[in-house]
Amino acid sequence: PCYTPQQCQAALQQIRTGHLLRKFRDIGYNFLIGGDGRIYEGLGFGIRGEHSPHYNSQSIGVAFIGNFQRTLPSPQMLQAARTLITIAVQRRQVLPNYSLVGHCQTKATACPGRQLLDELRKWPRWQPKP
Repeated sequence: PCYTPQQCQAALQQIRTGHLLRKFRDIGYNFLIGGDGRIYEGLGFGIRGEHSPHYNSQSIGVAFIGNFQRTLPSPQMLQAARTLITIAVQRRQVLPNYSLVGHCQTKATACPGRQLLDELRKWPRWQPKP
């Protein structure tokens, strides 16, 4: 993961460049969580993401910056994600009875990583199927 705002901005630019090369209109996620515990706006609320075909129109895509196959995100990253979910519900950007799923549940990908997915399974509103 990135640990400073400068590193996270560089990571965001790298992700955006990769998405543009794949013919996305911009970065594909609505929000990204940095290792510095900050929430970075990608597309933001109200703009359809390009993170999960067949689910983009009914979801908000939140990416954790880093590889979480073998390690968990920092407590600050996890708290930032919880905060973002709370804000999304308060602003009526997601329904109070939303479903929480991992990227790998909507398409063939290792994302969000084994360790992070195991953590998300413990969160309220996690669903085994999207």
